[in-house]
Amino acid sequence: MHPLTRPVMASEIATMLTLSLVGVDRRLTHIASLSDMQPGALGFATEGASHSSEGGTLIAALPAEGGDGNTFLVSANPRLDFIRALRGLKREGLLLDIALTGAIDESAKIHPTATVEAGADIGAGVTVGEYAVIKSCVSVKPGATIGAHTVLGSNGFGFERDERGAPLRFPHLGRVLIGEDVDLGSHCCVDRGALGDTVVSRFVKCDHHTYIAHGVHVGPSTLIMSGARLNGSSKVGERCWIGTSALIKEGVRVGADTIIGMGSVVISDVSSNSTVAGVPAKSLR
Repeated sequence: MHPLTRPVMASEIATMLTLSLVGVDRRLTHIASLSDMQPGALGFATEGASHSSEGGTLIAALPAEGGDGNTFLVSANPRLDFIRALRGLKREGLLLDIALTGAIDESAKIHPTATVEAGADIGAGVTVGEYAVIKSCVSVKPGATIGAHTVLGSNGFGFERDERGAPLRFPHLGRVLIGEDVDLGSHCCVDRGALGDTVVSRFVKCDHHTYIAHGVHVGPSTLIMSGARLNGSSKVGERCWIGTSALIKEGVRVGADTIIGMGSVVISDVSSNSTVAGVPAKSLR
């Protein structure tokens, strides 16, 4: 959930986007993903998604009809119009970038060349290496090690093309949550979530040049080898082993205690206690 600085009516968003409003003109107080829709939320739903506004307002591709229980802004391209709504709210100062408490424990060892933005949380015993960058949306729990030139909290690579074919960037609002005793090697990148959070759970160990995209969740005690790529919103269970230069497709779920061979391309869900390898990855047991 991402709060607005003041309530906005759904009709104001409809006017901003030149869209038809169907249903009740609701008071909006925050931004939410489709899975987190609650009263007062503004979200979006792509074509074919199962959804209900649940007392909030959805930008969605729907016919011009509705009832008292649902509010929709009817759009031919809901994701594009949602991006436009967020950009407009930001431009008017109604949606602010997230910042955490800004607490940096006195025992943390931060190299003088590292950049830690105001608002980031750094726990006890954390080590931050040379030229690392930690954005304001990042929380690092005690005992973690952040390697040289590693970047935490940049916007993910999310775009939607407008009518001209020009890609518009999806404004990212989520956090990066780094668990206790996590090790991130040098030249790693962990992007902030789009609407939810990117989570690297406790005891995870990442080798150099690892990429963890927006909205990824990595379970506890997982080992990720050099050059591995975990694409947007993928989920990796606990105690997994992800081989050198392996790639996990966006949205894919990998069960606990799974081994992914080096150079593998995982394009579909993998059940727990599996070993997969190849391009595309196939089960070896």
